[in-house]
Amino acid sequence: MKAWPIIIIFLLIGSYIIIKTNSIDVKESEGRSEFIFKFSRWIINLGFNLKTLAGNAVAMNWLPANTTNSTEIRHLQSLDWRIAR
Repeated sequence: MKAWPIIIIFLLIGSYIIIKTNSIDVKESEGRSEFIFKFSRWIINLGFNLKTLAGNAVAMNWLPANTTNSTEIRHLQSLDWRIAR
């Protein structure tokens, strides 16, 4: 429910940047069609980028690395033996 205002603000800011960067006059028909083309292209590219990002996040190994070596194991066993006495 709270995500909608953030999404709308994001799209409005994106629209503003597209209009100002490309000097588009949205009062004219040609300017509106140019804006719609560039905005839709931006949305499509955004979707592809999110797809790539999600795919890379899923493919990553998120489990912690097992870094315990034999020296650490012996040290931990000696500590355990001392505590057990």
